[in-house]
Order: sequence, then structure tokens, then C-alpha cells
Amino acid sequence: MKNSKVLSVLALGLGAVALPLLAGGGLVSASAPSANQMVPVAPGISAAALPHATAFGTTPPWTPETVSFVLTERNLPELESSVQAGLSSFLSVPKFAATYGQSTANIQQLQAYLGYFGIRTTVYADDVDVVANGTAGQFDRALGVQQEQYNVPATPGADGTMGTPAQTVHGTSQRPELPYRIAQYVTAILGLTNYGPFVSQAVHTASALTQ
Repeated sequence: MKNSKVLSVLALGLGAVALPLLAGGGLVSASAPSANQMVPVAPGISAAALPHATAFGTTPPWTPETVSFVLTERNLPELESSVQAGLSSFLSVPKFAATYGQSTANIQQLQAYLGYFGIRTTVYADDVDVVANGTAGQFDRALGVQQEQYNVPATPGADGTMGTPAQTVHGTSQRPELPYRIAQYVTAILGLTNYGPFVSQAVHTASALTQ
């Protein structure tokens, strides 16, 4: 009787230790998102975060937009090691895509998802960049955001250089989201704003030269 009680206590103790290990060690992932759960993806420039930017209304849903989905490279540790070691030769674009580009199945998942909202997509040859064209309303629905219009004041340049002029732009303060089954292959979503942080320093010449 005494031995059976000891065995029962040991069994309970081992169970209490095993449950956290299963939950935290990857054998059982109770907190892992479901395939279709919407999860955030890193955005690009946020118009709302710009100094002194002020929102004044929602972006018209028919506003045309071009958004870039940057995909996570496969075999990334190998690619990083090659770059750090110094590349002795360069891969052609098809070879880069075959080795490091995202799989066709994962790219097609993203395209099908965006296509459901009427968004058209083009895949770059390196298989790590998908360019999508649609409207603000389509991207708002697909990515779970609400874009707004912002007045962004001019910013002076450093050391006498030309700064950024005042702009009226669209953007969102929210992080875009994708279903987990797709988001795990997307590094960033760029282009949910038309803010231009750069100014051309080009000097225009006369249209005709005189001698």
C-alpha cells in the first residue's frame, strides 16, 4: 500500500514536469496560431508615426495602390553565411530563386488570398518579392487595416541640403495582418503609404543648347 502511494506521487510529479516541457518545447504548441488566424506582419514607413503628421479623414477606397510583399528567403542561414564570407561568384536570378526564393506553393497561397479581394499580383523572378496592385479599399479588407489621409509638414534638410516638402499622403497606424499560414513566409509589407521621404537633387538643364 505504501509503495503504491509513492508511485502515485511520483507519477503526478512527472506529469507536472512533463506538461510544461510539452507546451514549451515544441512537442505540443497550445499557443500556436491556427492556419487562418490573422497575425501581424512588419510594415514599412508609417505615415502616422511621422513627426507632426495629422490625420484628417479616411482614404477614399478607390485610391490606387501598389504594395510590395517581401517574402522570407529559404535557406537563409546559408545565404547569410555566404554573404558574410564574401561572395566569390554571383548566382544567376533563376539559380538564386531555386536556392533561396520562396516555394511556388507558398507564393500561390499569397496570390490566391490577395486575388480573392480583387488584388492583382506579379512575382519577381527572384521569388522573394510579390508586387500587388489594387485599391485602398481592397488592401484595407485584405490586410485588416483602415487607411487615413495625413498632412505631413515639410522637414528641413541637414547641412543646408534641401529637406522634404510638405505632403498630403495616405497611410495607416495599424500593422497589416495576414492569415498565419501565409504570414509565416512574409517578412514585410511595404507601400501602404505614398509618403516620399526623398527629394531629387537633379539639376534640370535647358531643353535646347545654344552655341
